[in-house]
Amino acid sequence: MPFFPTGTEADEHFTADELTHMNRRYDNEIDDIEPVNEDEGQTEETRSEGIAFLADQIREDMEASTEEEKAFLEYLVVNDGDDSAWFDDFRDAGYRFYGNGSVFKQGSAEYAIISEDDIEDAFKTYIREYVDECVLPGKDDTAQRYFNYEAFQHDVECESGYGSMSSYDGNYEEFTVNDVTYYIFRLN
Repeated sequence: MPFFPTGTEADEHFTADELTHMNRRYDNEIDDIEPVNEDEGQTEETRSEGIAFLADQIREDMEASTEEEKAFLEYLVVNDGDDSAWFDDFRDAGYRFYGNGSVFKQGSAEYAIISEDDIEDAFKTYIREYVDECVLPGKDDTAQRYFNYEAFQHDVECESGYGSMSSYDGNYEEFTVNDVTYYIFRLN
């Protein structure tokens, strides 16, 4: 159950998107400012100030969030419902997916998300790394010099789409948010 559903006093401070974001990521901070406890010197006015302060923090955090992070969180909600367990341990993994996409952790699982504008460059990087690390070592100089990366990339893409980039199960999902298609890969 959300801490501040729409139709409450929270509507004064938050948009619907901010309420959703707040309910997912700021439950501890909300606990700190509710309910009014007059024994501790809290009044409706100080509680309202606390909510307004939290609203500013949430807006700053949402502005700092990448579009990929927002899209991935939306993907989780759509595919797994508003299960707060997903958001308890959600964090940035701290590295990029083949130079372009973002990687997020939920528990020990890692997921990559990349936009349709960046998938081709990431796929090209993936193919180059795969060939350089797995296909060409041990081959003679002629084979290495004349290897056709573009033809190999085309063949892999025709065979499995972008699924080969998923080190977990070879699959990926397409998810569209605000008219932008994202590709989501489970990595482990």
